[in-house]
Amino acid sequence: MIYRDKLLNCIDDKIKVNSLIAPMLGDIEFELNEVIEIKKIKLSLFQKFRIGGSNDLKIWWPFDISRPSKKYGYIIKLFDFPVYIGLTVQYEERFENYLNAKIPERFHKSF
Repeated sequence: MIYRDKLLNCIDDKIKVNSLIAPMLGDIEFELNEVIEIKKIKLSLFQKFRIGGSNDLKIWWPFDISRPSKKYGYIIKLFDFPVYIGLTVQYEERFENYLNAKIPERFHKSF
């Protein structure tokens, strides 16, 4: 099972997030067994218009110029990583199919 868009590559049991602004600049890659939880959220106004970085220093978003046009985002909590990763995707249904196929017990919708 594969999911790809301009910010995200999900191949087998690995996820690579491109263009994360901080706490580390650049790309981050992790295995699905490192994921504690992924939540789908309705984006707040602040989250929509923050095209990269963080509003609260807890959730860090990759640079995404198209984020203001999106309604939903995903928050990823990893083992041994001090902050959450926030992302928006181009193809929600395909990304959710990938998550449900790989880690259904750790993927939740919070709205």
